[in-house]
Amino acid sequence: MKEAAERAVLAVESDAIGERHIGWGERIDVREITALGDGELTDQKVAAYVAKYATKSAEYSGTVDRSLICHLCAGRGYLRGPDNFRDLCTDCEGTGQAESLKDLRVQRHVRQMIRTAWALGHLPEFADLKLWKWAHMLGFRGHFSTKSRAYSTTLGALRDVRRTWRTTQAEQARARAGHPVPSSKP
Repeated sequence: MKEAAERAVLAVESDAIGERHIGWGERIDVREITALGDGELTDQKVAAYVAKYATKSAEYSGTVDRSLICHLCAGRGYLRGPDNFRDLCTDCEGTGQAESLKDLRVQRHVRQMIRTAWALGHLPEFADLKLWKWAHMLGFRGHFSTKSRAYSTTLGALRDVRRTWRTTQAEQARARAGHPVPSSKP
């Protein structure tokens, strides 16, 4: 595993920051998944195990649970005045931030990752990623994991199952309360 981690390197190039190589750190801990009940390794058990620890690590990363974007200027740092010139936002004093990054009650490492996401997000090369809008989530704006038809299921399929379950629960509650079931006219 250590050899695979050493070979997994991504080169990122930018006019603003130059070339950087991103890879795994020195500390790698790979263990066999053994705590799955009866020992049978199914896709569902592995997915549940990964989800448990992925959400646990996201929960304890120590970041903030709110957007850092100034609401008045929408994170731009300026407002258009009546003369159509850019006026410094009075709420954030031109930073675009709802609160100062240096005042966040987070660990130094987390603060640096937030600051980096904010700064990189304002570079033209990375503008499409909108990292600054999601700096409070360390630049990550999606689900902690993705679903794939080829591997397991899709988020749409999970939504459909939840919708069906909620509908069934509502119908059962109506029946228990003695309320009529609404007709399903198209």
